[in-house]
Amino acid sequence: MWRLAMILVLLSGIVFVPVAHVAAQDDPKTFVTFWFDGGEMVLDQYYPLLERRGWPAVVAPVADHDAAFLKQLKPLSAVQLIQLEQSGWEVSSQTLSYPYNLNVQAGEVLTQEIAGSQSYLLSQGVTQVPSFTFPGGQNGGAQGQEIISSHYSYWLSGVQGVNEIPGWRNLLSINLVPELSMEAIFEILSQPGWVVFRVENFANPLNPSRLEQVLDLIEKMGLEVVTPQQVYSQYGYAEGETPETQIFESFNLAPRISIAELLMSTSRIVIPEIEVDRHLGIDLEEGFSWDGPEERAMVLSQPDLVIPGFIGVTLIAGHRQWGPVHGVFSRVDELEAGDEIQIIGTSTFTYEVVEVLDIDPSFVYDNVYRVMGEYDETVILLTCSPWGETWRRLMIIAERVS
Repeated sequence: MWRLAMILVLLSGIVFVPVAHVAAQDDPKTFVTFWFDGGEMVLDQYYPLLERRGWPAVVAPVADHDAAFLKQLKPLSAVQLIQLEQSGWEVSSQTLSYPYNLNVQAGEVLTQEIAGSQSYLLSQGVTQVPSFTFPGGQNGGAQGQEIISSHYSYWLSGVQGVNEIPGWRNLLSINLVPELSMEAIFEILSQPGWVVFRVENFANPLNPSRLEQVLDLIEKMGLEVVTPQQVYSQYGYAEGETPETQIFESFNLAPRISIAELLMSTSRIVIPEIEVDRHLGIDLEEGFSWDGPEERAMVLSQPDLVIPGFIGVTLIAGHRQWGPVHGVFSRVDELEAGDEIQIIGTSTFTYEVVEVLDIDPSFVYDNVYRVMGEYDETVILLTCSPWGETWRRLMIIAERVS
């Protein structure tokens, strides 16, 4: 019961501290690191709370801004990352494009996602990227672990726990989620060692007011907030030797249709078989809904989708008609296996139709995820069916061939 009383005392500002608590904090010491996902919420709402106290943290962005933007992760720009780094923060890589299936990737794709993401951040002006951050629930498999240990000094795993000092390269963490009570947080901070709080702001963001409470608690407990580099510099590595790592030199950002091209509708979708040559835009709203005629086809931006040029599924929606007006996809029902679809911008991507489906709307995303598992890089055209009705969906699935 004294622990519950203690947390209330600390939060109220009273300085009485039980002897048992003093012993736990003074010898050995407890360090705390905050490790944030790299969304704009970090700079807007979390950074000011730590900066006011002069405390650093780690920020883990998805390296490719366009890929993160399409997945609605609200990414930080290179300029914003540099700003945080210059303020004493540490930058960690959280893959190149935030793939949902990192554990099953292999070969060059896996190397680009893990090692290439570090090279890309460095090319954007970040001066150091010493660590890697696994996307939630993933570990990269055996090959991924080997790539990480060759290119990063340390990494944040998905394993929960408090680290010993000196710490291992494979860091444990505690997910600082809204559901974690202040009593539980106090229990964690009362343990000697090195507590790494991972703060997600993609799927389950922490309210800034709760973070403020945690920071107040840490301040009153007299704990030290540090970056991993500070801990390793002072205490070394549990493995005994400072790791020797290398920068991935052969990284080249794959051609793609950029977010800027989609926002300005300067790219085009061309389907020779049905005489389509239309501008291609991007829909930034949740779901797909227009209340009037739309002459463009629209790339949908949702967490598991990609832009043309990335491994995964690009989902492109368009009307078949609006009243008597023919839409961009009015004749896609005529397409057959082997027909060609091109996405043309600063780069050109050619796809070949492999499947044509006419399905109930409730099965659209079942098929999207099926396609993700069966093909490497695909475009799916999505529209209503039959002509003049909206009660079914027509899906044209095409695999990239060049």
